[in-house]
Amino acid sequence: MTEQLTLFSSEPDSEQREPDVPGMHYVPSFLNPGEEAEFIQRIYENEGAWLTDLSRRVQHYGWRYDYSERTITSDMRIGPLPDWLQALAQRLYETGYFDRPPEQVIVNEYEPGQGIAMHTDHSGFGPSVAMVSLGDEWQMDFSRPDGATEAKSHMMLERGSALILTGEARKKWRHGIAKRLTDGAHREHKRKRRVSLTFRTVNQPADVQ
Repeated sequence: MTEQLTLFSSEPDSEQREPDVPGMHYVPSFLNPGEEAEFIQRIYENEGAWLTDLSRRVQHYGWRYDYSERTITSDMRIGPLPDWLQALAQRLYETGYFDRPPEQVIVNEYEPGQGIAMHTDHSGFGPSVAMVSLGDEWQMDFSRPDGATEAKSHMMLERGSALILTGEARKKWRHGIAKRLTDGAHREHKRKRRVSLTFRTVNQPADVQ
């Protein structure tokens, strides 16, 4: 059952408040601890799949994504998702936030001190994006430029949770993870390694008419 998303304001010691990012959906226990452990094992069994051309390690499944060119073409198709990812893609589809099971997954490994710049996902991907968190609880930040001002929020992504971005949250709000060693209102949580699985559908590639 999908729970209502709770966000925190950009002030680190502010009180919890109601959601202010339309189209954002949070499922805190999408995976149980046994499933989380199984997915971590599957990822690290495939040691040869890691790519190291970014500041963090990544694995691509289904479709590759060229970060420098920021485009998706038909030759980037890798093939069907492996069974262990396909099952999770089907479960995400059954949440009702995807129009079909996602066919592209990027595994991101974050060590303490690493992060990812604020961004919106490329338009070559479909209208919904899901992020499943493994290994540790890290804070994700959100912002939306709006004229002379910028709305900001952040939240902790729990282990085993799924965050699904649709609508305005997908297309207008940026999301990212700050490069630091701690999280929490008083920076009391010392980060450990976090692994995320980002699930997306792929629009018709640019070179296919």
